[in-house]
Amino acid sequence: MPSANRLSRAQLATISADSQIIKFFESLMRGQLVDPAVITVGASPYTYTAEADGLLIVAGGTVSQIAYLRNATSVPLGVIAGSVQVLSGDAITITYTVAPTVTFLPS
Repeated sequence: MPSANRLSRAQLATISADSQIIKFFESLMRGQLVDPAVITVGASPYTYTAEADGLLIVAGGTVSQIAYLRNATSVPLGVIAGSVQVLSGDAITITYTVAPTVTFLPS
């Protein structure tokens, strides 16, 4: 079976301004629409553990390190902002002095 691309509700709204057309596509794609989730960042170093596969986006703030943790192995990524693809159960640790904006986009 071919893989399906998922859309956010915001992307679906760009197809048409007509609410009936949007509702029609939503009915066809029920359970497949995904929306980004803004993550409330706790005290530094903050660790986010993915509950699903997706993309974690770190932007802004004053970040000094982002590290990827899988199977008890931590790897510093060498970046202080950007996106990190994660699998369910993976963890990302963000060390900062000013909290960044962190968003999770499920895949």
